[in-house]
Amino acid sequence: MPSYKIKHIFILLIIFSSPLGRLGRAFAQTYPVQITAQLQPPFSGYIPDYTTPGNQNLKLLILFTDFAKPVYNIKLRIKISGQNVTIQSKSYYYTGPFTLQPGIPIELSGSDLNGLLATNNLDFSGISIQQYNQQKVLPEGAYNICFTAYDFNNLTPIQVSNESCAFGWMLLSDPPFLNLPMCGSTTITSNPQNVLFQWTPMNLSSPNSAFTTEYDFELFEIIPGTQSAGNIVQTLPTIYKITTPLTFVNYGITEPVLNSGMEYVWRVRARDITGRDVFKNKGYSQQCTFHYGSVLSQIDSSTLKLNLKGNVVTHRVLHYNWDSLSVFTSYKLEYRKLGGTNWFPLNTTERGTVVNNLEPENTYEARVKGIHSEGEGLWSNTVTLTTPAKPVIVCGQGIVINPTAQFKPLTNGMMGQIWDIGQFEMIVTHLDVSNKPSGSYSGYGKIQIPFMLNLNLKGKFSNILVNDEIQVVQGKVEIVTIGIDTWLQQWPAPAGWNQNDNLGVNGTINTVDTSNGSILVNGNVVGTKGTNTTITGSDGTIYYVSTNGTVTSSDGTPGAPVSNNIASLVDSLPTVEFTNGSNA
Repeated sequence: MPSYKIKHIFILLIIFSSPLGRLGRAFAQTYPVQITAQLQPPFSGYIPDYTTPGNQNLKLLILFTDFAKPVYNIKLRIKISGQNVTIQSKSYYYTGPFTLQPGIPIELSGSDLNGLLATNNLDFSGISIQQYNQQKVLPEGAYNICFTAYDFNNLTPIQVSNESCAFGWMLLSDPPFLNLPMCGSTTITSNPQNVLFQWTPMNLSSPNSAFTTEYDFELFEIIPGTQSAGNIVQTLPTIYKITTPLTFVNYGITEPVLNSGMEYVWRVRARDITGRDVFKNKGYSQQCTFHYGSVLSQIDSSTLKLNLKGNVVTHRVLHYNWDSLSVFTSYKLEYRKLGGTNWFPLNTTERGTVVNNLEPENTYEARVKGIHSEGEGLWSNTVTLTTPAKPVIVCGQGIVINPTAQFKPLTNGMMGQIWDIGQFEMIVTHLDVSNKPSGSYSGYGKIQIPFMLNLNLKGKFSNILVNDEIQVVQGKVEIVTIGIDTWLQQWPAPAGWNQNDNLGVNGTINTVDTSNGSILVNGNVVGTKGTNTTITGSDGTIYYVSTNGTVTSSDGTPGAPVSNNIASLVDSLPTVEFTNGSNA
C-alpha cells in the first residue's frame, strides 16, 4: 500500500475518533461541510448586537471533511424564525468567502458575521423593517437562528452543508424596582431637606443595556388629594425631573421644597443610551406614592379639637353640627344615654349628622373628632340633650313635614327603626332593601295606635320616601289586617258582653290566669274576676275572660271597639291609607 494512502487513512481515523469526527457523524454525511451553530445566554433581541467585535454569544463552528480538495470556499445564509416572524438573507445575498481546509475547523463570531446580520441584507416577514428599526428588538418569545453554507464559486445556489440551528428565548428587560421611599409610607421631615430616592435595576443580565442604561427620575405633587397617582403622572407636569446613570437621587436643599403633609408620587424610567427600547412598559417603573411628613404632627394639637353643637328635632331625633378642618377627611360622632357605658359611633364626611331612633324623655350625650389618613384629632366638647315626651295625638290635627325640596334621605334604613307617619309611629319589621341612598323604601311595619288600647296594626308600604329625621314625607302605608270600617261593624266578643271592661296590655300576652280570683296577665294582676273582660295585647292578640273566669283567645283582628273619632283621625292622615278586607 502506498505511503500517502496510509497517511490519509491515519488522518481519517483521527478525525472519526475525535469529537469533531463524532460531531460529523451526528449530521448528514452527504454534505462535505458541517456547521454547528451555538447561542449562549444572555440572548439579545437586537440582531446587530451579535456582530460587535469580541462578542461570543453567537458563533459558528465549521468543518470541511472532503480531503480531496486542499482548500474550499463557502458562502453563508441566515434564517431567524419564531413568534410569527421570519428574518432571512435576501435571495441574492450571501456573505463570504470563508476559506476551509479539510479537517481543520474554523470558528466565526462577532465581526465575522457583520455582513450576514446587517439589517439592509435581510428580508423581514411578520414584522416590517421600519418597526424593527424603530423598536430595535424582536418580539418576546422563542426563536431559531439557522445557518446554511453554499458553494462560493457557483452562481447557482448549491447547498454544501447541513442547516444548523441554535435555539434562543428573547426577553425584554424589566423596568427598575422602586425601593425608597417605600410605597404608601410617610417620610420624616428634616431641616435641611433631605430625602433619598433609591431603586434597583432589573436589567443587569441584559447584553443590550446592562452597562448603557440611564434613568429618568420624575417627581409629582398630588393636587388635589383625591386624584389617583395614574391621573397625576398623565396630566400634571413634574415638580422635579433629572436624568442620571446612578440608581439613586439624593433630594436635598437645592431641589424644589417639599411641603410637609403633602402626598407625592414618583417613578423612574430606564433608557438604553444606544436608543434601543428593550424594556417592558417602555422602561417605566411602578408609580409609588408617599407622604412627606405627617399632617397632624405639623399642627398644634389644640387646633384639632372641634366645637360640637346640637339641637332637638323630635322626641326621637337629635341633630348635631360642628366646625370643620381641611386636614380631616371624615368625622366620627359618638353618642350614648347619659351615664351609660357604651358609646354608639356614627361616621360621616360632612360637618353635621342626625341621630335618630332615640327614646323619648331620655338624656343623651355626644362628642365628635376628626379623622385623617395618618391618625385622629382630639375629642370635642361633650353636648348633652334631652329628648321630649312623645307628643299626644290630637284628633283632626295634622303634622307639618319638611318640604321635599329640602329632603335629605334616610340612607341607613334598618328593621327595628321607628318612623313617624303623621301623628303615628311605625316600627319597621321588614325592608326589601336596606340602606338606600335615595331614601325610598318598601316593606312592612307595625303602626302603633296608642289611646287606651295601645294597639298595633300591620302596615305595608311601597317606595315611600323617608328623610334623615325618620319622617315619612311621601307615599302611603296600607293596613293589611282587616279594615277600619269592617272593624267598627264587627265585634268578635260573645253576645251580651260587657263592653266597658276592656284592658290594654303592652307587649305580647303569653299567659292569662284567673285561678285565684284575680285576672293575671303574664303573672301580673290586671283586674278581678266577676265581669266579662276583654284583654288586648299591643301585638293585636285578644283574650276574653268570662264572669266565671273562663279564658278564650281570639287570634287576628283586634277585638276592642274603636270610636268613630279615632277612625276618622287615622283616615285623615295623608300618609296612611286603611283598606278594607286586605290581609297579609
